Amino acid sequence: MINNAAEINIHRYSFAFEFEKVKPVVAHGVSLWYNLHVSGFSALLFYRIERISRARHMTHKDEVITITTRELAALAYDRLDLPDEAREKIDSYIRLILGDAEAFAACRRAAALAFGSGDNAGSEISAISARTGLGKLEVQLALVILYMPESAARYRERGIDDWIYIQSMTDLAIWAKSTFKNLNVWGNTEYSWNLTGLRGDIVRLGRLQFHQIKYRHEDVTVGSLTVKNGDTVINIHVPEDGPLPAAECFDAYRRAYRYFGCGGEAAFVCDSWLLWPGHEDILPETSNILRFKRDFRIVSSAESTGNLWRVFGRKADFSKPEALPRETGLQRAYADALCRSVTPGTGYGIFAYDGEGEETRR
Repeated sequence: MINNAAEINIHRYSFAFEFEKVKPVVAHGVSLWYNLHVSGFSALLFYRIERISRARHMTHKDEVITITTRELAALAYDRLDLPDEAREKIDSYIRLILGDAEAFAACRRAAALAFGSGDNAGSEISAISARTGLGKLEVQLALVILYMPESAARYRERGIDDWIYIQSMTDLAIWAKSTFKNLNVWGNTEYSWNLTGLRGDIVRLGRLQFHQIKYRHEDVTVGSLTVKNGDTVINIHVPEDGPLPAAECFDAYRRAYRYFGCGGEAAFVCDSWLLWPGHEDILPETSNILRFKRDFRIVSSAESTGNLWRVFGRKADFSKPEALPRETGLQRAYADALCRSVTPGTGYGIFAYDGEGEETRR
């Protein structure tokens, strides 16, 4: 058993993964003056990087530095939008896990499943919880952070740009903050979902996340493109970290088109509460959600209250719409609709895009 967490050495106690492959990191138009001090992780997971910088402020050209995948993971961790309180909690979780031999063994098994079968490692997470006294959500947050170096290695093996890796990791912070907001604990309620991003199966390209799936609806023609059941399409997910400006969404579509090597018109789809047709009746014309919905031709919709927590939080009592919070325009619109006995829902939409002009729905 490891008796002193401060003695843990990344070379001895990593997940038996070796992440020393070297690849250039290119920052497009961004100065690379990083002064990284990864709080609490110097002897645990990442190298403490006193300075990663070979760029010059006086140049406007792209600068290239060479860093290891561990350093890339440290850079991505440093860029996560997490308060110091969260980082201190994560540090304490990891010290408990890596400070116990049996918990660490379960952690290694969980990592093998995460990057192998994709199993959610329920028994391993329970074992870690029993050994450390951490709750399930706390263990899950520690694990997704611990997986970051292996994730960086997988992204590089797949030839995915390092900047896309850094962007994609922001989802770890999004769900950590969502868990704290809704349950008052720094943890992770979306462990299985985050594994898809850690493996590079879903990537963030600007404002939106994307991956390729099979279309499973009736045949439809959008633009000059006919999409049939079973065709490969680009699926869109919307990270919960801000508004949806039209320019940023369009930029993300363009990035995805190029990332997936599309030619001609490509089909983009989205299955989300944001595409609920009823938004036309309850949201103002200035709404970014309404504008995003109108990017798509809605091919199906359904009534559902399962996403109300996204508007009001998980602590809200949806059975009493008159008592729901009304702090934002979206909350006021939904609360008013619920008071009128309107049942919200979801929508499935599609558009075709040629990589240059506007998306085509007709």
